[in-house]
Amino acid sequence: MGVFEEVTERWLERHAGKSNLNMFDEFKEFTFEIAMLSVLGVGLDERGRQMLAAFEDYLDGYLALCPVPLPGNALDKGYKARAKLIGHIKEIVKEGRAGLQPKGEAGKLRRQHSILDDGNSLLERLLEMWSQDGSEEPTEDEICDNLLTFLWAGHDTTAAGCMWLWYMLSLDKNAAVKEKLTQVAREKFPEEEPLDYNAVMKHPYLDAVCKEVLRLGSIVGASYRVSNESVTYKGFTFPKGWKISLSYARLNTCKKLWSNVDAMDPRRYLVSKEPQGAGGCPFAEAADPEVVEGYRADKRRGGMKAQMMRWSPFGHGRRKCIGYNLAELELKTFMICLLRKYEPAINGKADILH
Repeated sequence: MGVFEEVTERWLERHAGKSNLNMFDEFKEFTFEIAMLSVLGVGLDERGRQMLAAFEDYLDGYLALCPVPLPGNALDKGYKARAKLIGHIKEIVKEGRAGLQPKGEAGKLRRQHSILDDGNSLLERLLEMWSQDGSEEPTEDEICDNLLTFLWAGHDTTAAGCMWLWYMLSLDKNAAVKEKLTQVAREKFPEEEPLDYNAVMKHPYLDAVCKEVLRLGSIVGASYRVSNESVTYKGFTFPKGWKISLSYARLNTCKKLWSNVDAMDPRRYLVSKEPQGAGGCPFAEAADPEVVEGYRADKRRGGMKAQMMRWSPFGHGRRKCIGYNLAELELKTFMICLLRKYEPAINGKADILH
């Protein structure tokens, strides 16, 4: 937590009072630094900035429209950027191995030098685990692929989440939410006390605001799967091999599932012991009767499937975003550090078109 809080406060101090900022670019640098520290244990030194530049080309390649890597096009640059990133990660892994040394009778291994005060980067934890328990270590390529995946999860989409939070809290119509959130930040998380992970992650109002920002922002618009077999659902047949898209943006703003879908209302997640809304469904105060009955059926079975599946910014099941905890922690830490000292604002008239 110390790293998240320190980097966030430093970023806010650097940008306080400035105007005409490209917030998405600024947030991407901010979230990449946190991702580098928490995943690899290194900050934005010269190598880190080279990795940030390469990461931007890598993301552009991932979103490239042309499926063929022609010389100089986005996909070609993306392939080359990924190779650069993997090269840098291999160097950092090698340095991490070299920095491990036995400590104490238990033979625990610790890095001689780590930019993290608590030594809790993902890379360090993995290296220690493999060194201590004698388990088979993954290949170098597997290690680098997984570390790159975590960098992805903690960077671009989290930056978009922070930008949406800033935008929503700057709107007059959300003044009540900002006032309540400011009260929570200043009373429950005073500056003189270091942030505690459990307190941050389990606070109900922080969690509710985080959920509402991610619902309205729909940072990841959709995910895609390939049908392993032919399936017929409600009269529609999806042949084997077809690609199927699930639109999280449509799901998170579906009027059958959510009342007042365009409003920022964290209260919809603050479930009391008493039944709420239509059929007691906390995520659908005015939902379609068929949806409510499905919720009731799930509730009778003791499950929370209906409740959980409506809110889907990270997906669900085995394919759920691997970095969702990291993303939520970054967003909640940013909320606290921002509102303890500052007032978010936007210049002129800013609007978002859906």
